[in-house]
Amino acid sequence: MLDPRNLPDSPYAIGPNGAPDGLFQKFVCYRRDGKDQPGGPKQGAWYFVLDCFNDPYARAAARAYADACEAELPELAEDLRSVLDSWEPVPEEQPHDR
Repeated sequence: MLDPRNLPDSPYAIGPNGAPDGLFQKFVCYRRDGKDQPGGPKQGAWYFVLDCFNDPYARAAARAYADACEAELPELAEDLRSVLDSWEPVPEEQPHDR
């Protein structure tokens, strides 16, 4: 099982379309307010970055998140859908770099 706090720095697999496959540390993310730093209330948080502009799977995941959070965070759900709806879809034949 992968530990999200100790992921490899580069892809360990290549998918059938030639794109990197598998979970790896492609981005370094942190909260601007510092709450995820040592001693903060969100210390040790793990973030997962999605490219909602180029990756159709990411757009589907963001829409699912909007659906899931709508009851508690209706403005966030509306904002996510608004941003996603404002982009032209990526043609299916265009490869995307994950």
